[in-house]
Amino acid sequence: MSTPLYVARHRLAEQIGGFGQFVATGGSTSTVICAAAFKSPDLPTSALAYAWIYNPTSVYPKQQRVRKDGLTFGSGQINLADVIGTAFINSTVFEVHTRMPAARETADGFGQATQMGCLECLNAGLRHIRTETTRALSLVSGQQDYAISDAWLGHRGRLKDVREQDAFNGGTRSTSRPWELRGGTGTRTFHVDAPYRFTSGAPTIDLVVERPADTAIKVSGSWTDSTVGVLNETDEADVEVSDWVTVALVYAYSSLSAARSGPARQRYADLAQKQLAIARGLACYDTSQEIELPPAATGRPALAAAS
Repeated sequence: MSTPLYVARHRLAEQIGGFGQFVATGGSTSTVICAAAFKSPDLPTSALAYAWIYNPTSVYPKQQRVRKDGLTFGSGQINLADVIGTAFINSTVFEVHTRMPAARETADGFGQATQMGCLECLNAGLRHIRTETTRALSLVSGQQDYAISDAWLGHRGRLKDVREQDAFNGGTRSTSRPWELRGGTGTRTFHVDAPYRFTSGAPTIDLVVERPADTAIKVSGSWTDSTVGVLNETDEADVEVSDWVTVALVYAYSSLSAARSGPARQRYADLAQKQLAIARGLACYDTSQEIELPPAATGRPALAAAS
């Protein structure tokens, strides 16, 4: 069920349009050659003007923009406005994004984008998706109260069930002991009326929680609490890719609207509004964490200036 970042980014970029993935045959830190796709006497030198070239395997900066006249159509060479972190070589897989950057690059240079990129839209979308996970709680014999410091459980997560070991089949089952989650925002206390008692071992129970998807990320094969969402290509979120992209598209269309003017601005604003209605229909969408679209994306006219 979990989805890696690179899969979600590709799917989101395909939905936005103006995206392609290619294999280089050579290049440098400021050029990339792909004759199979870009060598053509019919292509003007401005065919890829200002597009973002993204190399997911590069060190930072991973992204740069194409020069205004950056295509050498005789050889299929793309000339970048600044250097990328790692030189393009034969077999380097790279991406071309013409409408939205792969990420809001933090390094200096022409690759930096003022608008949100696919990465930022995907992480923003995760904040509005609920995912069910378990949290192991180590027991202390005779103890009734356990401090729970997880921020996501303190103010957003929901404790749905408590499961304990089933001595008959080796699995787990819902506990019959009365329990509750006490306290307000911040540190909460898990309370069980009848404490567990044992003389040896270190038994645990599982707290079944519903949490925002950006707080549980799989990094290098292990699930970990997160405050930043996905960052690396293979980082995974515990969501279906179709649900993830559906919500992320709301932010993508809103960002595209803010970066444009005239009819294109309103068209993307309308798409953002329609996409939000679709996202709200998902079973995993967190209605307690609604997406707040800017006024330009709500279809409401701007207030007239005072006379």
